[in-house]
Amino acid sequence: MWEDEPVPGDSLIDAISSRIERAASVLIIVSRDSVTSRFGRVEWGIAQAREVMRMLPTVAALRLDNVDTPEPLAHLNVVDAEGDLEDVVAQLAEALSLVKHHRLAEFDITTLQDGGTILTVSADVGARLVERYRDNPEALITMDRREFEELVAEIFDRFSFKVELTARTRDGGRDVIAIRHDPVSVKYLIECKRPDPGGYVGFAPVRELLGVKTDEQATKAILATTARFSSDAKLLFERNSWILEGRDYGGVVDWLESVR
Repeated sequence: MWEDEPVPGDSLIDAISSRIERAASVLIIVSRDSVTSRFGRVEWGIAQAREVMRMLPTVAALRLDNVDTPEPLAHLNVVDAEGDLEDVVAQLAEALSLVKHHRLAEFDITTLQDGGTILTVSADVGARLVERYRDNPEALITMDRREFEELVAEIFDRFSFKVELTARTRDGGRDVIAIRHDPVSVKYLIECKRPDPGGYVGFAPVRELLGVKTDEQATKAILATTARFSSDAKLLFERNSWILEGRDYGGVVDWLESVR
């Protein structure tokens, strides 16, 4: 079930594509109904296209009804639902890289007085994450998008902020919320962008972040990217320098160096 269901007038294809774009991994259900479904084939195509572009960690399939795997899905990791449940779950975890990419399971979750949650990366996991990209900053350009958000969250944790890493399915226009009450109370909204290699961040996402900052009455909004900013985006940062900041690839590398 989607948290933000499409409303009448929305394009269902666009809605499917948007959800897949924000997914960490995609599990395709192969059944008698899905193999004949038009939208099932659309979902397969979108997920596989993004996987080819290295925009998803992995795509896997769970086969029900003992149905034959369609040719377009023949190259995937296909797990048969029939059999021992624990074995099926273990195979799915491996196929979706949940065993290899289990960083979020190592986050410490604390409930705040206002009902929100603060997610703090465990010290060991955070140290490995920072060291990996500080020693090899070129890897920032092609790193996993969710991992970039985790890296920025860890950096601000080391800056002595309480950090909330928002759910990737509905982040509200900001990926990380960083709060500190000493010596004064401040709240930063941080949006993380990892464009495709050679890409850049333009004016629109910066303007949107400024709007989110205004709506939430945060102290400052920061857009961090592994790439560069367009000239009009830079002008917007300059006009709003006290409340809006851009951190390009070089700026993120400077962050990494500062948290040794």
